[in-house]
Amino acid sequence: MENKANFGQRFLAFIIEGFITLIFYQIILMIFLPIKNPSLTLNFLFLWLSLMIIFNLLWTFINLFLISKLGGSVGKLLTGIQIISPAGEKISFWRAAFRNLIGYKVSTLPCWLGFIWIAIDKDKRSWHDQIADTFVKVKNQWQTILGLGVLILVIFLNIFLGSLNYQRIKGTVKIYKEFFNSKYLEEETPPLEIPELENNFDNYYYY
Repeated sequence: MENKANFGQRFLAFIIEGFITLIFYQIILMIFLPIKNPSLTLNFLFLWLSLMIIFNLLWTFINLFLISKLGGSVGKLLTGIQIISPAGEKISFWRAAFRNLIGYKVSTLPCWLGFIWIAIDKDKRSWHDQIADTFVKVKNQWQTILGLGVLILVIFLNIFLGSLNYQRIKGTVKIYKEFFNSKYLEEETPPLEIPELENNFDNYYYY
């Protein structure tokens, strides 16, 4: 098969998706964590974690749907590469799910060796490609330039959002420190025991 996507092109697609995911994480953090109220923040922490899980499930579903309909996840479509079967056709939703959900874990476990295998294999196939019997080809060579532009954009967006979140958190460190110290003191400090003066007076009178 000609026009196989190399390790660099596939890594570009992978890292773009990672930075896009991070953007959504930071937006969720910014919206749903009221930083200046520690009590309210703790109450919203469960909601924030739930939203992260929901987003991950939704993001996974979107990528599997795009693979089955358009031939690639978000990062692959942006960089002009496509996942295909040995016959050169798009793969089904369930085959894409098997490849990405199970095959990825196999490729990740031994120090990401299954991904590094792309640079070694003559067909430029990862372990999850071999497990699901798929290939990744270059659909549009020039679209790699678009992918690089998108990567630069999402990196800057992450830096911008990260700086906003950092400033919010930095400005409230003292508030949180006082809040947790007060909680700790309330729980750990034992009540002061006052001696029974009446019994002491009786003892003194006896002697």
